Amino acid sequence: MASFHIIQPLTECPIHMESFERPKVLPCQHTFCEDCLKRCQDSSGGLLCPTCRREYSAIDVSKLPNDYTRLALLEAVDSSVDSMDSPADAAQSKIKDVRYEKQEPRATVVLKLRDSDGKEVLDRRGVNVKVINPSGDLVQCQVTNASHEYKFLPSMSGTYKIYASVNGMYLSNSPKELTIFPPLRQSSSVFGEAKYKGAHDIAAFNGEIFVTDRYNRCIVVMNRSGEQIRSFEIKESNMGHFDPFGITISITGLLYITDMYNHEVFVCDTRGRVRQRFGKDILKKPNGVSLTKNNEILVVDYDDYCLYMFENDGRFKRKFGSRGKDYGQFNHPWFVAITGNGDWIVSDCNNRRLQVFDGSGTFRFLRSIPVGYLVRGVVVDHEDKIYISSVIDSGWTKMNYKHVVMVYHANGKFYGEISLRDELLRPRGMCITEDDSGEHILIVTDDSNALHKYKMI
Repeated sequence: MASFHIIQPLTECPIHMESFERPKVLPCQHTFCEDCLKRCQDSSGGLLCPTCRREYSAIDVSKLPNDYTRLALLEAVDSSVDSMDSPADAAQSKIKDVRYEKQEPRATVVLKLRDSDGKEVLDRRGVNVKVINPSGDLVQCQVTNASHEYKFLPSMSGTYKIYASVNGMYLSNSPKELTIFPPLRQSSSVFGEAKYKGAHDIAAFNGEIFVTDRYNRCIVVMNRSGEQIRSFEIKESNMGHFDPFGITISITGLLYITDMYNHEVFVCDTRGRVRQRFGKDILKKPNGVSLTKNNEILVVDYDDYCLYMFENDGRFKRKFGSRGKDYGQFNHPWFVAITGNGDWIVSDCNNRRLQVFDGSGTFRFLRSIPVGYLVRGVVVDHEDKIYISSVIDSGWTKMNYKHVVMVYHANGKFYGEISLRDELLRPRGMCITEDDSGEHILIVTDDSNALHKYKMI
């Protein structure tokens, strides 16, 4: 019996967590089902090893060597099944524990399996564990040598859902949830090799990262590892020098860039080819820009103390807000972020608060989140946790200002500070994306000469 529980984990594919079917060996000596590897390939036939992350260019999975050792183990397990104890019963079994170990960093799922008579079961026949990350994607889960332990690697902060079943029936307390928060007061690392003279906002799309470099009058484009791959400047008729500030990107890859000097919004592709421009006769000092759930364009106007809404074709639609301290009024707003359900979160800088508006169509004020400090950048993650860049007054002069990135729960409750207080000069816009290793990160722009990177787990 003991030998069975040592052998059985070796017969299960780490990808789909069931017995191997046509096991194939990668050059890194890790084994997976042939069909599982094919599902991992990109459009060019390349793939990353799900275990060690080694990268392979176009590869013919069907021609990889068979893992005859695994096939022999499968035969040994099959011949042993008949002598095993009673199978686990879903109603009597449960997820015993789910924990996150920061040192590894790995999350562990521990099952407590019992048969229909309540007797503890040792083997994992018919048992399946599935993990869904905060963005709704399936996470690879690997079984350990311990018969009832499964491990997975979280790649982002947020709530993970863990489902466990026996022969297609969920365990009595499945699913369980595991919430992982970003670490607090972490020291940043500098992201990217480009030199900036005023990095003000940032957005990511399709493996590329776009930064508005205001004083170099261009958009800098990098890959996920931070290497600059190109830059571009917009030059159109009837405009002065290019003065980019805010940026957002549609799901189709169109960039929306606010230009303070020219008082308008430019819409272009990822190479800088302009498709549209609007707002010149309306906007005074456009800062942040975002797209609503209905694909309308929201532009924050710093000097006009309001938000402007434009139709997707650039036609003016509505104005929201005025100067003041009442709810729905602003004192130099900076940026706007859109939550998962379409609400707007506006950084109301000199009123030292965030304001939340219903974006479903009524556009009514929902609530205020008092921050107590000057608020600039704002971005939300997959679970609508709110990240802001802010200025903390620690003295009577600007020389004593401290700049920090803070985190709030979706309900407005303060969570903590992600950054240290002495490493940011003038933080502006932010974005959440993945780095070259696939780890989720927060990138903060700084209008001096750097981008700052923080881990999201």
